[in-house]
Amino acid sequence: MMGRWTIVQLQSFSRSYRWVAPYVSFLAMLGIVYAYRGLPVLSSYAVTSVIVYVFAVWLTMLVWTMEQTSERHIVQTHVASKRTYWYGKGAASFLVVCPLIALALVVPLLAGNFRETGPLHWYVLASMSHVVLAWCGVVVGTACYGTGLATKKYTVLVALGLIVYSLSFDVLIETYPFVAITSWVTPPLFRVLRHLTEGESIVWTSWIVDGWFIGCFFVISFYMLRHAFHRYES
Repeated sequence: MMGRWTIVQLQSFSRSYRWVAPYVSFLAMLGIVYAYRGLPVLSSYAVTSVIVYVFAVWLTMLVWTMEQTSERHIVQTHVASKRTYWYGKGAASFLVVCPLIALALVVPLLAGNFRETGPLHWYVLASMSHVVLAWCGVVVGTACYGTGLATKKYTVLVALGLIVYSLSFDVLIETYPFVAITSWVTPPLFRVLRHLTEGESIVWTSWIVDGWFIGCFFVISFYMLRHAFHRYES
């Protein structure tokens, strides 16, 4: 049932043309980033990972607002359960971001924008970065529109605030150490991006630690968002 519900969401999203503005804007951003040749591979992919993150938030919010509140309750009765509805929304949100991930990874290779080819593990690292940050965007978008975190009037402002907070978290935690208490519920962007910006060698111990934190973030977010959604819809 969840698979069919996800397909229905994707079909409705494509027919609504809600994707046009974010997709065209994303292509414009890629054009700006890759306006020059001879760019470093990892640093460029770090920039596009952040762009994917921002657009993932936008697209997720669009997916969640395809039905009005009254329509949402009707739809939930047709998809068997609120849990199926919630899972389908999350899956559809990530899938509509996947074309952006593919474009971000492939366009500079086809256009020959990089100054060097680089080893395979660079591109594996870049792919992981884009996927992880895309899911972070889905989490933020879901928190804004799927949990009642903010009223409809202020949802966009809350989303922008969360984006800015997560992007500046690494700086904030150095200036205000008490901010560290929110690390478990803040998208771990810096734990991903630092592997793209601090050098071209892989430090596996650092990857293991950061991977553990990233995994914990997604597990905690999963249960918190699902619980908040059920309370919001009850």
